Amino acid sequence: MAATYFSRSIVRFKWIWYLLAALISVSCITTSAHSIPDVAAGFFTYIIIICRQQIWNFIRKQAERLSNSWREWRIGPVRIINHGFYGGAAGFAGTMLAGFFLGSQYALVCFAIMVFVIIGAGLWAQIIEGSPKLLRPYGYYGGLTGGIIACVLAHFILSIDFFILLASFAMAAPWIQALGRLRCLVQGCCHGKPSNENTGIRFTHPNSRVNKISGLSGVPLHPTQLYSIGTNIIIGLVLIRLFSIGISSSFIIGIYLILNGTGRFVEESFRGEAQTPYWAGMRIYQWIAIINILFGIVFTAVPNTGVLVFQPNLLSVIVAIGMGILITIASGVDFPESNRRFARLTSK
Repeated sequence: MAATYFSRSIVRFKWIWYLLAALISVSCITTSAHSIPDVAAGFFTYIIIICRQQIWNFIRKQAERLSNSWREWRIGPVRIINHGFYGGAAGFAGTMLAGFFLGSQYALVCFAIMVFVIIGAGLWAQIIEGSPKLLRPYGYYGGLTGGIIACVLAHFILSIDFFILLASFAMAAPWIQALGRLRCLVQGCCHGKPSNENTGIRFTHPNSRVNKISGLSGVPLHPTQLYSIGTNIIIGLVLIRLFSIGISSSFIIGIYLILNGTGRFVEESFRGEAQTPYWAGMRIYQWIAIINILFGIVFTAVPNTGVLVFQPNLLSVIVAIGMGILITIASGVDFPESNRRFARLTSK
């Protein structure tokens, strides 16, 4: 990076700056100050920074294409919507990862906890974001609450280590949310405020919530779903690093809560759903994000908790497939002509 900017200021010695950069990179390896992956990661980061605009535009255009890819199929009174498959993929990945950390003996416990997550997400959205147009919405913090309740029950009923349980799902949570946001793009939920042409994406499909509920069809909006995906990928990589160096389960839980709360607080400042309530000048989810961070701080201070062990097993994969199918149905199959609660995923 330094060579790039020196070469722009003193063009005559451009070759010298790049030669120095190359020699310094090599010396990092020959002196054992850094490993080859360290240097490669530094170079990769440089490419991302230099080409950031091109990379962002490519990702943004792909997100816009995905956001207008709604497809549905009818079988009598039943409707199958394609965005449910992304929800199913998130459920499969999360259940499998948590199961790999807990081991095959607790694979069914993972399944039960994920059921609590689904129920919590559904109830939360009904209570916090209840809308006559949204008969079956889902909310992240409801899923988090449901999962914590299930972990508490599993701890007391089955005597499973509480911190190991929570840490296993903390390791899975960023990847669950990152994949789940793909569903948000197609469905049009969790969308952003109006933005400019270089930053925003346009939702034009008539079935998107952006069109049906917010009335912002064709308006460039902050791609808050993308912001969330990027944040969760970074959080997931940080947690993998902490796990790889043997950090305690309580610290992993705490770091997840801190980073997730920080990311969500910023993301919410760009969100634009009309149905999300405000309190004392901020969206309610920003207040909850602050609470998230405070709980994370407390968890990082808990001493002497167990260390996670990664133990892939076939039973967890099988259970994860079942959970993926269940979440696909819950998030992508409905009865569009019915007015019963939880019957429809969209307005008529």
